[in-house]
Amino acid sequence: MNPTSLSSKEQVGSDFPSLGVIGGYGKMGQWVLRFLSRNGVLDRLRVIITGPRQEIGHRVAQRFGVSYSPDNLDAAKSKYVLLCTPIDVTPRIIDEISPHISEGSVVMDMSSVKTRVSAAAGRLMRQGEYISVHPMFGPSVENLEGQVIILVPIRAGPFLEKLRTTLHHWHAKTIVTTPQEHDYVLSVVQCLTHFSY
Repeated sequence: MNPTSLSSKEQVGSDFPSLGVIGGYGKMGQWVLRFLSRNGVLDRLRVIITGPRQEIGHRVAQRFGVSYSPDNLDAAKSKYVLLCTPIDVTPRIIDEISPHISEGSVVMDMSSVKTRVSAAAGRLMRQGEYISVHPMFGPSVENLEGQVIILVPIRAGPFLEKLRTTLHHWHAKTIVTTPQEHDYVLSVVQCLTHFSY
């Protein structure tokens, strides 16, 4: 399973850490790539994006100078794996990639509802760390200053604190909570928002 387009970093076999972004050509996937690029991080990673739509996958990969593959298992081989997939398919993706996640890897998702996703991750993930992330903003945001990011550790390890430190460096505010508390609070906030309108 070889990526169908290779960046120059991968062609020379560099020692950069690897990041796989499943759904990397979607709005939030592209936001992540754009943000990492603006902050000089993308150049220090070997990045592969995956998804079934090959034409857009190649186009986005070329734009950011990363690799593309239609096969999610290519992303699952990465040190860091980020799921930017619709909530209804995220548990299936976790099921697909979990046997291929190695010890020492970190898997994250960006789902807005946590209970179902965390149940799948808790049941299926046997190695590596798993952190469910909820950015409380959309893909139009330029930087993280003052933005709130909720972190829901499912299989916590040392990366959780590194992630918080990095996000604070970018002036984001982080909240660490449980899947149940996240979904309860967000449902109340959503109801109040609808009520106010």
